[in-house]
Amino acid sequence: MPYFKETITDVNFNNENHIDNGILTDLTSKISKKVIGFVQANIVTSQGNEYQVLLKSKALGDEVLDGLHFMASNVNVDLADILTKYYNVLEYKNNHIIFS
Repeated sequence: MPYFKETITDVNFNNENHIDNGILTDLTSKISKKVIGFVQANIVTSQGNEYQVLLKSKALGDEVLDGLHFMASNVNVDLADILTKYYNVLEYKNNHIIFS
């Protein structure tokens, strides 16, 4: 949130509404302990203001590969091994980095 000027003192996550994420995001969130995908939250500032925001937490490339590997291993062990072998040339490597 580079343009947000106020000091954030608290973040309250809104778990009441479910937001649909993409297939890879849902798959990756099953094998990771961190929050991945779109999350609604209320941000409270030191001035007492409260803002409703939509946050996006991207999975790291390695986490996406782990999710794909998990799915592929349930289909075919050889397919899972191929994903691991060729990870360096797949589009999922470093997918969390934004290139300008």
